[in-house]
Amino acid sequence: GNQVLLLHGTKPELLFDVLFEGLDPGLSGDGLLGRGTYLAEDGAKIDQYITSDAQWRGRRQDEGHDLHALHKKLYERNVKHAGDVFYALVCRVALGDPVATMDGETVLGTRKRVFADRSRGALRRGGPALVAELGGVVKRFREFVVFDEEQVYPNFILTYRRVDPPRDEVAPSTKQLLVTCPPGCLPGTTLKVQTPTAGITVDVVVPPGVCAGQTFIVQYS
Repeated sequence: GNQVLLLHGTKPELLFDVLFEGLDPGLSGDGLLGRGTYLAEDGAKIDQYITSDAQWRGRRQDEGHDLHALHKKLYERNVKHAGDVFYALVCRVALGDPVATMDGETVLGTRKRVFADRSRGALRRGGPALVAELGGVVKRFREFVVFDEEQVYPNFILTYRRVDPPRDEVAPSTKQLLVTCPPGCLPGTTLKVQTPTAGITVDVVVPPGVCAGQTFIVQYS
C-alpha cells in the first residue's frame, strides 16, 4: 500500500543488472540511514551519486567494453547515445506505513530506536521503509530507504545530460538563500528570513506545494 514514485540514481556499470534483477537492499553498503535502497523525491539529490556513460561506439567497437550489454540493450534500435549521459530510475515504491526519523537513530517524536539491530538492515517495528525528514541528518532533500526489495519496482529509465546554465540566467547581484519552513507553515505564508549579510531581513512567501519541514530556494538582491 501507499505507492509513490521516487527516484534512484545508479552508475552505468550497475544499471544492466538492476534492470533484470531489481534493486537488492542487501547489496547496499551501510549508509547514513542503514543498509537499504536509497530513493529521493528530488533529482538534485540522486544526481550527487551517479557517474557518466561517456559514449557508445557502435556494436563492433563496443564489444568487450564494460557497458557493452547495457549499450546493446538501449542503443541498437535507432536510439542515439547523446554522449556523457547519466542514468536514473523512476521507481514505484510501496512505502506502507513508513517510519519517520530526523537523526537516523530514533523514531521521530520518540526515543524508540529505529533499527532492529546493529546491522541496520531492518526496522525495529517491522515495515519496509524509513523516511528521513528535513532538519536532522538531512538538510535539503528528504530521503527514503527501503529494506525489502519486493517493495521497489523500477518503472522507467531516465537518461539525461548535465547542462551549465547560461551565464546571464542569474544576475551577478542576485544571491540565493535556502529556507526551511518552520512547524505550522503553509503555502502562502510570509516568513521573515535573516540573510547571511548581518542586519538584513527579507520577506519570503512560501511557494505552493511547500509545507512545514520542507526546504526551498529564494533569490534576493
